[in-house]
This record gives sequence, structure tokens and C-alpha cells, in this order.
Amino acid sequence: MGLMKLCQSRPELADLGVVVSLGFADLGVVLGGVVVVAGFWMVEWVTEWRKRRKEK
Repeated sequence: MGLMKLCQSRPELADLGVVVSLGFADLGVVLGGVVVVAGFWMVEWVTEWRKRRKEK
């Protein structure tokens, strides 16, 4: 990644590289959590929909 090479070549930017890396890691965790929750809600919704359909 170009940003990492830039941070290695300029020590004063090293902290910025760590912050950016952690920011992307946190973003990945948040997005992963959102996907898991959305998947859970979708399964719940489909299950509920099938139950209602069987009752009719």
C-alpha cells in the first residue's frame, strides 16, 4: 500500500499510518457486525413469514 511506504520513509507520518490502519480495522469490524446482524434479522423475518404462511 502506498500510504504504508510513505509512512515508513517519513517517520513523522508513522503515527498517521497506525491510525489509518486501526481505522480500517475498526471499519471492518463494524461492517462485519452489521452484516451479521442483518443476516440474523433476515433469517428471523423469513422464519416468521413462513410460519404465518403455514398458518393460513
